[in-house]
Parts: sequence; structure tokens; C-alpha cells
Amino acid sequence: NTIGIPADAQWYVMTTLAAILHLGNFQFARSQAVPAEMAQGGQYSIEMAAYLLGVDPQELLTAITHKTITMGGRRGSVVQVPQNADQAAQIRDALAKETYSRIFDLMVGQLNQVMHTTQGQHGRTIGILDIYGFEIFKENGFEQLCINYVNEKLQQIFIELTVRGEQREYHDEGIQWRDIAYFDNKVVCELIEGANPPGIMRILDDTCKTLHAVDSDTADTKFIEKLQMSNIGSHPHLRVLGSTSVFSAGFTIKHYAGDVTYNVREFAFKNMDNLFQSLVHCMKRSQNPFIRSLWEKDEPAARAPTTSSTKIRGSCSSLVNSLMRCSPHYIRCIKPNEQKRPMYIEPSRVLHQVKYLGLVENVKIKKAGYAYRAPYDVFLQRFYMLYNGQLQRGGVDGVRQLTQFISQKHSSDVPQSEWCFGRTKVFVSSPQTVFLLEEFREQAMDPEGYAQRVREHEQMEQAAERQEATVAKRGSAKKGCCVIS
Repeated sequence: NTIGIPADAQWYVMTTLAAILHLGNFQFARSQAVPAEMAQGGQYSIEMAAYLLGVDPQELLTAITHKTITMGGRRGSVVQVPQNADQAAQIRDALAKETYSRIFDLMVGQLNQVMHTTQGQHGRTIGILDIYGFEIFKENGFEQLCINYVNEKLQQIFIELTVRGEQREYHDEGIQWRDIAYFDNKVVCELIEGANPPGIMRILDDTCKTLHAVDSDTADTKFIEKLQMSNIGSHPHLRVLGSTSVFSAGFTIKHYAGDVTYNVREFAFKNMDNLFQSLVHCMKRSQNPFIRSLWEKDEPAARAPTTSSTKIRGSCSSLVNSLMRCSPHYIRCIKPNEQKRPMYIEPSRVLHQVKYLGLVENVKIKKAGYAYRAPYDVFLQRFYMLYNGQLQRGGVDGVRQLTQFISQKHSSDVPQSEWCFGRTKVFVSSPQTVFLLEEFREQAMDPEGYAQRVREHEQMEQAAERQEATVAKRGSAKKGCCVIS
């Protein structure tokens, strides 16, 4: 209701979510039968899902248990290829994930439409990054690899905009500066997403492209074999754990947050996010207008369906490009303990996070660097009123003239050592100086208003002191005494 979704559309959203749940309950018998056969109780789940989606149950079942391909170009014949249990389960999951994704996009689009305004500046956006954070579990799978990959990319942005970016700015401006060493996790990002040599995700994609009519365990075994024989098999941040059983086969990545071991079981099939045209056509023929609206813009695919890792790389690349165009402000959250206990801190846990997040290097750079910087013209435009008279020059000469006057007038508060002049910018050393500059500016632009605010602040401080004295007096009073305030 808040974001303006009509009552009938709300009903359709809820029933579609229920259909997704029924799809998840629809299981296949663990046999070698082709096409896959329903497990016991599967008939009810497929019928309920079909009813809620507004499609024929048999057509939905056929679309899930058969892969439709076109042979011979545009005029070629359409062939239905039966799928085994693992392959059919993967197609079922692809339908569920894609349907949920389209509902989510609908919600976001409606929210953006409600929040849209024609007033103010255009092109301004606020992005919400919905990600839990780095994940290290006892058992880590394909989902954890995707989540941790995105975290590696976000750490890259943090390094670029804070550690590497700030040090590069000092060099570009000709400021005397000794570089502070830091760990650059770009090597880990390349290990996961690299094209030359192919990274883990591209090797996984290549494995999925060459799979035909094999079960999940066979596909995962092929993937770990390719990983061992690849150029990254001896990468210093990767350790491949080969095994005769897919249950124990895997690999360990030395992430910036620590070593994470991934079990490759179901890696290949989870990556094969195949949404075949038979599913799309089935949804387009739905008797449910809401379902048809979700799928009506789909055109026939000109190429094979993409993979989950390709989608996550593309989505992450788009996110990184958007973030690099913004001016982010970071708030780092430190997890104090693993027990979720209030008012309890595990020092070793906190220290580990401070180290791997790069906060130590960042604090060192901030402490040794400058709290404020601005192009010369911007600085003059902001603080020109602090000069008594007319500045004779602009640019660096004008800023030197202005800062020299400020330091002479407020020598005890703003010494000349607070200023540093680069090729295009002026740098201010301490944040206290920046606060004083803003206070001087406020005083110069509105003397009466500034004096009034000072008086109000003093009155508030006096009232607070009286209140504290009253509380202290009451606390020290003996039993039986009455204190009247």
C-alpha cells in the first residue's frame, strides 16, 4: 500500500510467491530415467504451482523435464530433448529464481516511481547495497563464492578510493609523501573472474558448456579436474583439494578476509542457470494476467542461456561502475563476538577484522595525510569573506594570500604549518582547522545570528551545569533530608 501497488496486484504477488514455494516442493525420483520422473507427492506440488501460475500442469511439467532447442537456424525444426533428474531440477530452479527476480524488479521499479520527483537536480540516485557481508561457514558452496567475490570487488573500491586513491592524489599534486604499504586484493579478484588466464568462474562456465546428459556429481568432478590442470592451478592464493569423491573435493582461496575452503558439490548445476524458451513460452501463455505481464517482453533467445557466474560478474561490474561515479562515505561495522552477546568484545576477533578490512593502513594514511583538500578556486569561493579587503589575485596566489592572513590573525589556533599547496589544490592538515574556518565564515557572513547562537549555546551549557549540580546534590543528601530545587 505504501508504494502504491493495487490490492489485486498484491494478491497476484502473494500467489506467485506461493507458486515458487510449490515449485521448490516439486522433487524428482533419484533414478536414471529420462525424462525425469516425479517423486512421490510431486503431482500435488506441480498442479498447485501450475494453478497459481495460470498454466496447464502437463505443459509446465514438459517444459521442466525437456530442453527445447532449435536446429538449423530460423527455419529449423524445434526439438525437445528429455532431461535427467539433476538437469530437470536445475531447470525447475531456474524458473523459480527468474520468477522471483522479476517480482523483485517490479517492487524496485514501483518504489522508484513513487519516489521520483521532477524537482531538484536530475541524475541523483541513492543506491541500497543489499549484501550480508563476507561469509565463512563450515561448509561453503557456490553461493558463498559469489557473495565473497562481490565482497572482494567492494574491497577493491574501498582500496581505490581511500588507500590507493589518496596516496596517488598526493603524488599527482606534488605533495611530499612516503607511501604506506597495503594489501591489494586485485590479485584475488583476477583469480576468480580473470579472462587471461581464465579464472575460477570462467573455468566453471567452460565446464558447463561442455556438459551433456551427465549427473551433478560427474559435472563437479569435471570442473575440479579442469581447475587442477589450468594455469591458475599453482596460483599462490589458490589451493585445489583434489579427491576421488566429489563430497570432499574442493579448493581454498586466500581471500582478503582469510582462507575459505569451498566444496564443489553442485557447483556446475547451480551455475547452469538455464532458462530455456520452453519455460518462457509456457509463462507467456498463462491465463494469469500478472504472470503474462512479467514475461511478455521476453524475445526469443538468439543464443544459449547464460550462467549464474556470468550474471553475477555482469551485475557486479555494473555496481562497481555506479559506485565509482559516486562519492561514497564508509561506515565500517565491526562484529564484536560470535555469540551475539551484548556488551562483550572478543579482542582477537575485532583485531582480525580491523586488519583484513585495511583499517590500519587507512588510519595511518589519514593520520599522516590531510583532513581537507579543495581546488584553489573552490576554496576561495568558500572562504574569501575571511579576508579584510579585496584579494588581489586568484588561484594559488590568492589562496596563499588568504591563508597567510588567516594564520596571522589567528596565529594561536591556525598556524602556517596547517596549509600545504599542491599543483591544483590546497590541503588542510587537521580537522580542527576546518571546523574553525567554518566558524569564522559563519561569523563573517551573519554576525548577529552568530552572536545569538553563541548566547543560546552558553545558556544551554549553564542550564546543563545547574542540572548536574542538582543531581549531584540529591545523590549526596543524607537519608531523611529534603532537597528543594
